[in-house]
Order: sequence, then C-alpha cells, then structure tokens
Amino acid sequence: MHDLFEYLKTYSYQHIPPAGNGLVFAVSEIQNKGLEEIFVSDFLKFGSYSNQKFANLINLNALSELLEVIEIEHNCDTRKIDIVHDNISGIDKMLSEELKHFEVAVKFIDSQAEELIQLADNVASIFCKIINTIVRCWDTKTEWSLENEWILTQSARFLQKIGTQNIKFTVPIQSWALAFCVKDMFAPKCSKEMRNNLFFNSEYQHWCQVIIQNIAESDFSRHAACFDELYSSGGGEP
Repeated sequence: MHDLFEYLKTYSYQHIPPAGNGLVFAVSEIQNKGLEEIFVSDFLKFGSYSNQKFANLINLNALSELLEVIEIEHNCDTRKIDIVHDNISGIDKMLSEELKHFEVAVKFIDSQAEELIQLADNVASIFCKIINTIVRCWDTKTEWSLENEWILTQSARFLQKIGTQNIKFTVPIQSWALAFCVKDMFAPKCSKEMRNNLFFNSEYQHWCQVIIQNIAESDFSRHAACFDELYSSGGGEP
C-alpha cells in the first residue's frame, strides 16, 4: 500500500495540475496521519460503517461526491438545503448516521409516492443504457449499420434534450467523446451521408480535445480545500 501511495503522489498526471490535486492531497494526509495500515487491514470492509453489515457502500460515496459538487460549484451550504433520497430498505438509517457528523440531513421517500424520485431514477437508467449502447456499437464496429440507427438517433435526441451539464461521467474520456459524437452526428440537422469514419474521426478528435481542455481548465484547488477542511476538523480520522 505504501508503494501504491508513493506512486500516486509522484505520478505525472496528464490533465490535472499538481497544485490542488485532491487525490495527491488526500494520499499525503493519509500518510501524514499514519493511516496507511487502515487501507490494508480494514478500510471500507465490514465494520467500517455504523451498520456492521455494510462494506464499501457506493451509495454513500456517490451522495457525498454530489454534495461536494453542489457546495463547490454553487457555493451552497449543503447543511441548509433539502436533500431527498430514494428510500432503500436497510440503507436509509445507515446513511443518516454517517452524514450526521457533517450536519447533513437527508429525507428518505418511497419512490412510488414521489414523482421526482421516479423521474430521476428513470433518467439515470436511460442515460446509463445510452452510454452502454453507444460504446457497444463502436466496440462491435456496427455504429453505421441500419440496425443501430434508431437507437443512436434516440440517444442523440436524449443527449440534446437534457444536456450534459449535470451529468457526472465516470467512464473513460474516449467513451465520453463518443457520446458527444453521437449527439452531433445523429442529430436531425446532420446529413446521413456524413455518418462515416471520415467525418467521425475529425469529430472524435475534436471532442477529445474539448474534454481534455475542460479538465485542464478546472480549478481542482477547490476540491483540495474541501479535503483540507475535512481533515482539519478531524473528519478524516477513523
């Protein structure tokens, strides 16, 4: 684990500036506080949470990252906003217990009784399906076949309608760029004659460059500041 942490600290990150790199900051803090052994012995294993039955709860990770983004991007105190979460049996109490240390209150509602929860769930499922379908089409080299024209056209309509400003991409940059290519190349205004590798290659290179540039211009120091505040308040201690 020590070798891994040292590797993460010295790695030459291509699109993230060294100053304000949240990952490097977190690794350094873990080492400075002598917490490396935790990551070897019992980090996020059973017993890491208030409920001993859970281990590495992805729901908590995703919700925490969302709260961080809201606080940073919108300069909003998450302790003062209403947070509504789908009521997942057995998880609601544990999430509340873990977040109470940060004075964050979450209201759990049955999705069957709350239309907005149902809508959010459907949008997330559709978006996931779209990304998986797009990647599959290119992986199987069937992106220009008639059998996939309908689903890619619907994917383009969906991406055009909801945009990507509020989407957190957890896929490689290449897959991210593919989604933007589909959004443009399968839009109604795009001629079908342009749906071929010749036009795709330039479109793909364009979107890869846009994404990389966007990452390079991101101010990661704000995320590092959140880590700094967390550890200075003792929140990073086990």
